[in-house]
Amino acid sequence: MKISKLIPLMLLSTACSDVAHEKFPGGQGRTTDSKQAETTQAVLGGLDPLNNPLASSDPRTAAAANSARLAGTARLAPGATLRPGMSFFIAARPLGGGAPLAVKRLGAVEFPYLFELSAENRMMEGTDFSGPVYLTLRLDGDGNPLTRQPGDIGVSLETKVGETNLDLTLVPENN
Repeated sequence: MKISKLIPLMLLSTACSDVAHEKFPGGQGRTTDSKQAETTQAVLGGLDPLNNPLASSDPRTAAAANSARLAGTARLAPGATLRPGMSFFIAARPLGGGAPLAVKRLGAVEFPYLFELSAENRMMEGTDFSGPVYLTLRLDGDGNPLTRQPGDIGVSLETKVGETNLDLTLVPENN
């Protein structure tokens, strides 16, 4: 069929409906307003939000996130004192320094404590949570992870994302 015959047919189908619908490429049968679809796709750099393998609900992303984790057991060293009101922080930073890749803040915990830090705890969505990292577990007396005070307890080590059998002992920090 010639294009000149298609245009009147397209106009007729648009005129017969309340809203012009256009199937998003790869949209698996879902439709949206064509102007909104074009705008959304342009903003996303050509990604189709209805069939996006980077979306968090996609099973491929969920499988990758499950393997992107650090887990193990945290214990208190003999003589370490757990004070009321201490906050428990878990953080993973790149070995070269910089902002944490993933963090978790917990209130009161009982030891030994089974911990986990995963891609779900990333500071920024889309940050690569893989490879070698500097893992820190801290019990902080004032609830501020940036300050160090007498009585804070912690442990830090180099490890790699994917380690799930870590056995760490938190010791009083030298302040």
